[in-house]
Amino acid sequence: MPPVTQAKAQTITGKILGVNISPKGDYESLLLEANKKIVQINFSKHSDHYTNDRFHAGKNCTITARPMKDERPSAHKVYELIEDHDEAINEGIIARINYARHGEPNGVILDTGEFIHMKPEGTHGLKLAIGKKITFAGERKTAPHGQVVVEAKTVNGKKIIRDKPAKKHK
Repeated sequence: MPPVTQAKAQTITGKILGVNISPKGDYESLLLEANKKIVQINFSKHSDHYTNDRFHAGKNCTITARPMKDERPSAHKVYELIEDHDEAINEGIIARINYARHGEPNGVILDTGEFIHMKPEGTHGLKLAIGKKITFAGERKTAPHGQVVVEAKTVNGKKIIRDKPAKKHK
């Protein structure tokens, strides 16, 4: 088999058309319609994406992936999904504000279903609003029930504060 090399990560947004199944019956990739073209997003061989409904046909999603370079012919462009805990660089539309137990905003839920967690301290000064587009970067992970969570490091170019400022003593 020819060597496969990886390129810089890209954000791909589109509608999921379906999944490709391996000879063993596992989901090994998905087909996505992005910019009126079909692209394939491959999962790693040890991926657990087939165990949840994160990717189902008809769902719109934003994915961080790397183009795969391969000399073999392909019917469409092929990418490799950046797995959980990789740095996610994305954009999305706010569907709702998420609140901590005490009622203060601590992040947003995007129209794709992803939870962008910022902690209450990180939301200050961001002017978060439903329907507003945001850009963000952070560590992406999948919760046991399939929810995608991004621990935001930046939102709209602003560094997210992860800890409360120390109280001044008089």
